[in-house]
Amino acid sequence: MWESGGLQKVSEEYADRDVRVVRVSSNEKREKVSSFVKDTGATFPVLLDMDSTISEQFGIKYFPTTVIIGKDGKVRHVAGLLPEEDLRTAVDAILRRDGQ
Repeated sequence: MWESGGLQKVSEEYADRDVRVVRVSSNEKREKVSSFVKDTGATFPVLLDMDSTISEQFGIKYFPTTVIIGKDGKVRHVAGLLPEEDLRTAVDAILRRDGQ
């Protein structure tokens, strides 16, 4: 499926901060995603955008996509698969903008 070790690490690292990192997928079957979560022990949220509502709203063209949600509950960053260090940099930038 998709590599997510970096996403898992960053999600755990920032779990006590006012930011959430989620994965959005629309081109996978629910069973496949469920198996992935179970097999890898992923604890980050995985959203299935089966009707393309999220994709259309945020201009997502490639899947899976990483979405960072700020403390205000608003989507702050949308990107494809990010290397762990790039994801960490994006999260840190959001936290700095939010004064954390």
